[in-house]
Amino acid sequence: ALSGQAAFLPSRIVLTLGFVALMCLSALLSNVIADPRGYTSVASLGLTALIYMALSLAPKDNRYGEKIVSIFLNYCLFISCLGIAQYVGQFVGLRIVSLGSSLPFLQPVLIERFFNSNAIVEYGSNVIRSNGLVLLEPSTLSQLIVFAAAMEITVLKRYKRLPVYVIAYLVTYSGTGLLAAIFAIILYAVLSLKAALRAAGLAVIGMFAIAALFAITPDI
Repeated sequence: ALSGQAAFLPSRIVLTLGFVALMCLSALLSNVIADPRGYTSVASLGLTALIYMALSLAPKDNRYGEKIVSIFLNYCLFISCLGIAQYVGQFVGLRIVSLGSSLPFLQPVLIERFFNSNAIVEYGSNVIRSNGLVLLEPSTLSQLIVFAAAMEITVLKRYKRLPVYVIAYLVTYSGTGLLAAIFAIILYAVLSLKAALRAAGLAVIGMFAIAALFAITPDI
């Protein structure tokens, strides 16, 4: 913004301030009810607010926009393929839980130990849920997949990558991405009802696919 290459968008500032207000309200309620799971970190709240304030910025020259979107979606596709390979690999003797477990010399600079990177399907199971190798948790991968699928549908109107995203989502065994998808559909309905109905239809198909897979292979 200081260099004149970007500017703050008023609409995004309003949305960001709304998010910050909800975040502060959530922190306040956790203190009021004396949540035993932790305490409120003012520094963490401030850092989160600062990060999200960056989303209020937009470049004045959008000529690189399509290229940036393409790079991001290619990254999402690559991580999704890694996630599928990670899940399938454990059944043929190639069990890679996380980046740190495969490359121990990186553990001092990684924060995986603070997250559920070694997530199993259910208690007592040896089957791990996929996190895409380089992401912190399966839930992180599921959210990334939903975000990528939403961009493919709404921005590019492209559907050929969706089967890969569906399979990658299934092997995360995470409901976080589904919650994000529901929220995205509701939000998008405000902007475009037709597109939201199309996205909702695809979501329903995906849910039936998940149910069918679990019914056919309940132990995997």
